[in-house]
Amino acid sequence: MIVLGNRRPLSERILPYAYPFAIGLFVVALLCLLFFFLMFRQKTQTSSLLTGSSSLAHDDFEEIGRGVLDLHRPSGQELPDFSEELTLQALNTRPDAKQMEEEGGQPRLLFRFRGNPIPILARSGQTLYLSWEKATTSRKEWNGPPSPISVSHSPTPWKIEPLVIGQQAFIAASAPNETLEILVRKTEEESAICQKPRLANWLKILKAARFWTTDRFLSSYSQTPSQQQLKIGFGKSSAEKVLVITPGQHLFFASGEWQQGSLEQAKRRPLAQLVDQGEASLIFRVWDESGFYHETVTIPALSSEAYSFTKMESLFSALKARNNSEISSVMGKRRIVLKPGDWWIKTCRGWRRLKKRNEIEDYVSFRLLGELFVMDALETFQGRAVMKGYQFDPLRQHMQPFLLPIAEAPGHSNKTYPSTAEKPAVIQEKKSRRAILVPREHKEKSSP
Repeated sequence: MIVLGNRRPLSERILPYAYPFAIGLFVVALLCLLFFFLMFRQKTQTSSLLTGSSSLAHDDFEEIGRGVLDLHRPSGQELPDFSEELTLQALNTRPDAKQMEEEGGQPRLLFRFRGNPIPILARSGQTLYLSWEKATTSRKEWNGPPSPISVSHSPTPWKIEPLVIGQQAFIAASAPNETLEILVRKTEEESAICQKPRLANWLKILKAARFWTTDRFLSSYSQTPSQQQLKIGFGKSSAEKVLVITPGQHLFFASGEWQQGSLEQAKRRPLAQLVDQGEASLIFRVWDESGFYHETVTIPALSSEAYSFTKMESLFSALKARNNSEISSVMGKRRIVLKPGDWWIKTCRGWRRLKKRNEIEDYVSFRLLGELFVMDALETFQGRAVMKGYQFDPLRQHMQPFLLPIAEAPGHSNKTYPSTAEKPAVIQEKKSRRAILVPREHKEKSSP
């Protein structure tokens, strides 16, 4: 037989467990509320950051992301003041800089960022992506520009575009929601690439040159008065090479000497441009091959020193008249025939007569240098037949007249010549198609 005892009600049995359960449920509810509160708070912070809040400290950024570049912040902090970060070390200002860049990709700017010693070569309009490391964890300094900045090899939200406008360099900086244009200032510090040309031979040669404007030859023998030409002499006594130039004209250095030519010929060669002219100096703007080095060079005027001309009486001997327009003479060991209009030049090989048209043009254009004498006329001076002429120094700054007596050849004892001694003139002899010199009184007779 089974005896049943008194059983307790179900509510009495559950009651001891209800209190712990309620406490546990309350704790769970609190945890859920705390979780949702934290989620809401984090979402609020992120939203505030994306709408331009600037009140977050450096630690807040570390909690949300890995760095400035990963946040893509469109706030004012996203573009630091690059005017304090960028320094322009060199700018290609050659007249042909744009053409050099378009054809060969020649960079036009050389700049660097503060704290980064590596210079950056860039073409105008080239897009460069940036990256940098955080310089400090201080809240005060975090608002300042980060450093060092460097160029990134992969795309980033930060980019700059160097621009050359005239003789100035600008940087167009941009981020997702912000752009900024900055005028880049030139720094006093120069890079090695800008210092090397100071010792270059082409620069030394130009600085040693001298200029002058006087041309006694053209002023004596030119029919039409011409404007004073600028002559620049190079080498010893400025007489090894002479260039005739005009303001604005370009010179380039090739084959060991300065030459005249177009900008196309001057490409990737040292370049000089005449920018100003004074009574005592010429001002040139010069660039090296890259265009990053440029300098202003002042060329002084050539001092007008006395020239020691060849003594004509020792140069010629046995001057004898052959006919009304020719005389014979001995020059050294050669017997020669002289007539009015002859040009004789002294070279390293001795004296020779200029016969061809191109030789005469070379002399007039200073491509052929040397002391020159011109047989101007056969005349009668103080009752004697003489050969009249003029001598010119190699740079044509000085002119010296001469008269040499002529001995009468047998059969010509009564020969007389005009006694006038007017200024000679240049005429064109169509038969030989070269310029010759004759006295003015014979001009009409010589012209066809």
